[in-house]
Amino acid sequence: MLFCQYFLIDRNTALNTGMTYALLYYVILMSKNPFVGSIKMKNINKLIQIGLLSASFFSVSAQAAVISEIEANDSIATAQNIDAAFSVGSNSDIANSATMPWVSILSSGTASYDYYTFSATAGSAGIFDIDYGMNQGGSFDPELVLFGPGGVYITNNDDASTSNGAGGSIHSYDPYISYTFASTGMYTIGVCEYSCGGGNGGMSGNIPEATDTYTLQVSVQNHSTSNIPEPGTLLLLGLGLAGISRKFKM
Repeated sequence: MLFCQYFLIDRNTALNTGMTYALLYYVILMSKNPFVGSIKMKNINKLIQIGLLSASFFSVSAQAAVISEIEANDSIATAQNIDAAFSVGSNSDIANSATMPWVSILSSGTASYDYYTFSATAGSAGIFDIDYGMNQGGSFDPELVLFGPGGVYITNNDDASTSNGAGGSIHSYDPYISYTFASTGMYTIGVCEYSCGGGNGGMSGNIPEATDTYTLQVSVQNHSTSNIPEPGTLLLLGLGLAGISRKFKM
């Protein structure tokens, strides 16, 4: 997803937006408006360049809050750090996504435990929600295990009501944890397969199979976000579009 100043769009929308701009420019330039004139066919490619430049800008961070699992993250010591991927913006699969920083992690199955680490501040709320574990073409029955600073075991969950989470919570086998962080520090959320669990230092029991897939939604109140385009990026986009537009001969 992309949070671009005031709105959030996915990658397909980004591409469609860019090409819509190109088509719009074409229609305007081909109109009989005396102040516009007509366009030469050789300039169609330039119009496409404008559309693709717009699309590329809108899709640069289009999946900034949606990331993939990176191996090897099969222990707390080698956990995948997700701090840089948090965003704020509407996502129908995540509760409070417009106000609470979140990251969505896609896993395609690696036949190992999966650990993800992140920072949190004391008193802030955290939500951990597995989506599509049972309904992504397989029969993955996941569990979530939460660890505090130093790998200290906090809690785990196997099954949860589909009323928890948001639109992505469609099967009771998908676990859900809501937790208020007791202290500031680095925390770790782990994913294993039923029957499993955790203790100080890590998880134990069944590991996810190579064919297991899931989406892990991690929301952390007051977490910093980093994928909002800077004003300088917007300026560069404008200069790029202006440079291409000047090449048109009316």
